[in-house]
Amino acid sequence: MTTFVIEILSPTILRSLVESVAQVLTQARFMVVKSDEFSGLRLNAMDDTTICCVNAQLSAEVTGSGEFCVSTKELLVFLKAIDSGSVIVIKGGSDLDILTIETTGHGTKVRKYELPCLICEPREWQLGDMQTVHQVDLPAHDLNQFLALCRSQKYGNVALKIHNDVGGRKYFTMSARGDAGGGAEETYVDWDTPNATVGIDSMPTTTVVTYDESFKCDFLYRFCRHAVCQTIQISLMKKEEPIVVNLNIGSDKTYIRFVLASAVQE
Repeated sequence: MTTFVIEILSPTILRSLVESVAQVLTQARFMVVKSDEFSGLRLNAMDDTTICCVNAQLSAEVTGSGEFCVSTKELLVFLKAIDSGSVIVIKGGSDLDILTIETTGHGTKVRKYELPCLICEPREWQLGDMQTVHQVDLPAHDLNQFLALCRSQKYGNVALKIHNDVGGRKYFTMSARGDAGGGAEETYVDWDTPNATVGIDSMPTTTVVTYDESFKCDFLYRFCRHAVCQTIQISLMKKEEPIVVNLNIGSDKTYIRFVLASAVQE
């Protein structure tokens, strides 16, 4: 007996979500939700290292309700084989051993996949009462280039800092250094001011640092590498609290949020 049916009109958005989530989760436990506020898939999980948490949801047409847990790697294999113009229908029954994925294209072709379900230990979490102190919107391409460079150089942590100069101008810097003394730094000027010119001046030597925390480079790289959005939003909290990396991949009800704990300084 079928207990839920999910119709997804954009395979590309679902694939993007799973690609990003698969960077930190080997298994994903999806909740099938149908309410007045939201209808679709929702994921709320912690990775095995307990360094990061994932909060994601995808808006879709839903009949019924339930949950299913699958291997993110296996699910991604199926999604990569689906044409971008297809419609995806996901079905699950009460004895959820197998998840059925059906696709229909522009013509009469219908494909059907069956994916074994797993028994997942719930690792849910609550974001809690954290207050955003700074919110930084960065071009996804630029951020990915910087993180890829740092990762290739095996820099362990990326330091995120907010600087203020005496004239009120704000600077956001990302920097990383290696054990052998090499390093990289990128600066954004007045990133939150409409129509601001980026990089018009070098940052003054005398500034007041109002935020300074470090985070694992490898996690940041994995979070952002498959982002399909043009802008990646990073919410900075209070000292020694996590950051939230926001990837808006569809409407305001379709997104991925990665919550990353600050790096322990050795």
